[in-house]
Amino acid sequence: TRWAYRELSTLGYEYSSSVLPANNPLYGWKEFGAGLQKVDDVWELPVSFVPVARLPFAAGVYLRTLPTMMIRIAARGHSKRGPVIGYLHPYDIDVDQQRFMHPGINDSKFYNWLMYLNRHTVFSKLEVLLADGFEIQTYSSFLKQMHSDHVNARV
Repeated sequence: TRWAYRELSTLGYEYSSSVLPANNPLYGWKEFGAGLQKVDDVWELPVSFVPVARLPFAAGVYLRTLPTMMIRIAARGHSKRGPVIGYLHPYDIDVDQQRFMHPGINDSKFYNWLMYLNRHTVFSKLEVLLADGFEIQTYSSFLKQMHSDHVNARV
């Protein structure tokens, strides 16, 4: 929600990737839009999605559950419009995590099952994207590069 950026800014945060600009059964902010935005001095880097279906492909459960070829095609298409932005939580790659009912998923056994699905596939999917020439970098380095490119373009 918009009020959170004021709080993040007050706490010294410079960026966030908390927005899913699509509908989702648990969360999502479709109206936010697909592009990077600065809100109350905090850069929001919304996760990339396939525009036609508004289907995220580069983050969390979407990266884990979608077929590699679909992710590859979506990333190639999206990269023609801008950078592919995604994220992973530590649990997205932790194949040894003890199973438990995750909080915040409405006690849904299906959503909980999704929390563990295909964790073992994440690194191989990232390797495919790297082989295609995609670069993986932190949000911090991405924003520094973006700022540097912007400054150099004005000179």
